[in-house]
Amino acid sequence: MWQPRWLTHPNGALGLASMTIVVADVGEAAGRFARFFGRAAKPSASGQSIALDRGRVELVEADAFARMLPQIPLPSVPFMGTYSIKVRSLSAIKTMLTGVGIATSSLGADLLARFPDELGQGAWIFTER
Repeated sequence: MWQPRWLTHPNGALGLASMTIVVADVGEAAGRFARFFGRAAKPSASGQSIALDRGRVELVEADAFARMLPQIPLPSVPFMGTYSIKVRSLSAIKTMLTGVGIATSSLGADLLARFPDELGQGAWIFTER
């Protein structure tokens, strides 16, 4: 999916940096995902994190997700809440999203864009880091 020939799109996406999955029981889900990936789950600020060769999977419970991103409704659990995408330029992606009617807001040094209604609940987090 992240082949060089597909990376010249105007959105400037370089790769998937992480995804956040909201689960009912972080400990149980971390054990299951760790077995699946063959990687250890480690405590993170909001739950458990599994580092992969490219990016990571963040596992959080509903209350932690609600504290992190109160503007993103939580439909049910499990829920893939956010996809963090590394981009060449936050200003370029902001301009592109604004041009197609997708509002953005700052999230620390990153840029948050809620999914359009057609995609359901969730958000993209764009980062240059």
